[in-house]
Amino acid sequence: MNTARLVKGDGQTFFLDGDVALATVPSLLAQSRELWAGDGDQVIDMSRVRRIDSSSLALMLEWARAARAGGGSVRFRSVPGQVLAVARLCGVETLLPVDSAGGP
Repeated sequence: MNTARLVKGDGQTFFLDGDVALATVPSLLAQSRELWAGDGDQVIDMSRVRRIDSSSLALMLEWARAARAGGGSVRFRSVPGQVLAVARLCGVETLLPVDSAGGP
């Protein structure tokens, strides 16, 4: 499994790149704290994700919670359909700020 990472894009956009799985979530969470420290409004673009599992949902919910706690926000773009399906199944879809214009 490849390492996942957050890559700074333009402005407040970050690209989630690589394989997002239970083994890579702790590293991604640490990277997010270093990159934006919850300041401002962020966009996480998931178009570069190669493989993903349900642990990504917990990561996304934590990012949304941390952003709100820091007085900012986070929006997700190009979220894989299987992640949205799991969010719907678990009843947490409304807790995820997803850009429908940027998604598949």
